[in-house]
Amino acid sequence: NSPETYFALKEYLEWIDEEVANYHLFRQSWADDYSFILKKVDGTDVTYDSSVFIPMDGKRFVLNQNKIIELLMGQSLYKDPKACIREIYQNSMDAVKCAAARSKSRKNPYHGRIEFGISTDKEGKYLYCLDNGIGMTTNVIENYLLKIGSSYYKSAEFNRSQAKWKSTFTPTSQFGIGLLSCFMLGWKIEISTKSDDDGKLKTFCVDGPHEYVYYTRTSKDVADLISGSGTLVKVYLKEEFHDISTSHTPNMKLMMLNNSIGFIDIDDIISDDMLKEWERNLYNIISTFVQIVPEGIELSIRRSDGSVQTIHSRPFEVTSQEIQIDNLTRAALIPFSSRMTYYDICTELDKEYFNSSRSYHITVEHNGIEYHSIIQLPIPLEADTGITTYDVDFSPFIDICVDGIAVSEERPDINNLSILHDENVHTLTDNCLINFTGKVRHRLSVDRYSIISYPDEFNKEVSLLI
Repeated sequence: NSPETYFALKEYLEWIDEEVANYHLFRQSWADDYSFILKKVDGTDVTYDSSVFIPMDGKRFVLNQNKIIELLMGQSLYKDPKACIREIYQNSMDAVKCAAARSKSRKNPYHGRIEFGISTDKEGKYLYCLDNGIGMTTNVIENYLLKIGSSYYKSAEFNRSQAKWKSTFTPTSQFGIGLLSCFMLGWKIEISTKSDDDGKLKTFCVDGPHEYVYYTRTSKDVADLISGSGTLVKVYLKEEFHDISTSHTPNMKLMMLNNSIGFIDIDDIISDDMLKEWERNLYNIISTFVQIVPEGIELSIRRSDGSVQTIHSRPFEVTSQEIQIDNLTRAALIPFSSRMTYYDICTELDKEYFNSSRSYHITVEHNGIEYHSIIQLPIPLEADTGITTYDVDFSPFIDICVDGIAVSEERPDINNLSILHDENVHTLTDNCLINFTGKVRHRLSVDRYSIISYPDEFNKEVSLLI
């Protein structure tokens, strides 16, 4: 008979429901002997005295939907309209990781695939992303995807699924607003998806951020693309973004180096027209933010000629033969396209000296944190050539990724890491990429491009990793 008691009881039942969700989250790592069934709390029998008060359940201060939507899809939040491509990729990667976890629990083979491309239909030119991930049920579409700020990967439903799969991977998606960012780039979104949970292939459209959502017929071509579970996202491009290209780029690795070049004179090799074409190339756009592609997952671009170009993890090597520059013999790109490590030793040392060394990729994992770099060591020789050691000078830096995605141009303050003063490991930290894939990760801005704060465990875990 009092509103305070009524709402306190309702909130208490909601808290119990959250505890049930937490149980499913922790149950992922428990043995089956310790698991039991907990259902959702039913609070429908909580009543009130209508002669005293009448509650407006679910009613509180509300937001102006149009204004908030414009804010969340605007460049004041994301800065770059093409940031939505990163959001689409993150959603696909989470779906593929879910499918991998489910397949592993069922002891079924699985190879994840994510493909980007540009195509055209009667509606116009569109950018697409096709994956063979877990897909979406009608429930996920209507109760999570279309509800701003409501992420499926933060829900009790997802926790229950993870417990069933005995999976502990940490999803990248967290804010539940990524779909809105697509309207910076496009005027319409069409999504076709199929989940093993309901087995239904469905297609729905959103004609704009303020428009209604409706289901439509799935074309035969799309049905052929999604034979099992998976999702196809189409973003129909605004006219100003029709110049995004998937054409073949000659000497592509040189173009990737040129994103931050400064030590090689390439004016006679790369023209201004080539640079402009590369800037709007979809491969360049995606490879700028994708640094590490998880093992067992293939990320590719479908070119305009129908061929497929795979995007590889960094670091990777580039030879002078590949980029047709004599005075750069070997280069290792790590990890941003705007940063690189290079060995420019052929101009100072003879080729015999250079050929006596070999590069090795290093990958180390500890507690959900990965270390990636390249180190160069002498090749064991049968005869003594007089070659012993050599040094390459670097400016120390550590680049940061979360789930293989570059999140910031900023570098963490690593000066207080005592491990860096150990001469035995100093060169290992001169140039490296640290990728956070587990529970220990940074607090990110909504657009995921800025690191707001580092976790308390950062220094300790990175020191242990190195």
